[in-house]
Amino acid sequence: MNNKVFAILISGKAGSGKTTFSNIIGEYIESFDNSLSVIYAPYALWLKSVAKSMGWDGVKDIRGRRLLQDIGKVGRDYDPDTWVKQMFNYLVCDKLMALPNSTHILLVDDFRFPNEYTALDSELARNSHITSYKIETIRIETVNIKPILDSSCINDVSETSLDNWENFTHKVFRIATSNLVTYKTFFVEKILPSIKEFNGRK
Repeated sequence: MNNKVFAILISGKAGSGKTTFSNIIGEYIESFDNSLSVIYAPYALWLKSVAKSMGWDGVKDIRGRRLLQDIGKVGRDYDPDTWVKQMFNYLVCDKLMALPNSTHILLVDDFRFPNEYTALDSELARNSHITSYKIETIRIETVNIKPILDSSCINDVSETSLDNWENFTHKVFRIATSNLVTYKTFFVEKILPSIKEFNGRK
């Protein structure tokens, strides 16, 4: 198989708009080039499945977020890379097999820990069905946006681990409740050229 993967990892505080940004990227890609395969691949996909099996209703209120943070910690204590491996082995690999010989845009909207970058890099590098790959990272910085969590959730390691990480490919600033146009413009100007270059298109 001749699969190429361009991975985009999105980081930011709770409520910063990570999933919104991921959806905008995916919808834009699908609208301009249907030869590209878009894979929405949150690391927490299986973590949330565990939470739902415990009765979680899917609401990310303070109680729900604490549950997700606690489950995430239990998994990472056993294997720091467990949520990356679960996502990759049971989602990405299936997509690669279903759409062989394609360029896949992998959208991860919950990048929270430095090792999640290195773990994904390792998974992509050793997968025999992938001939080339690239990873870019985005940090959403918020200005004048009121925190949606209490102090215990805000200070959890899942919210702070990347605060001083210096390897982000891009940073985008979101002010107050703005602004879907900002996200789309940022993507078109900063990320789309990299995707086109990676895919051998102008």
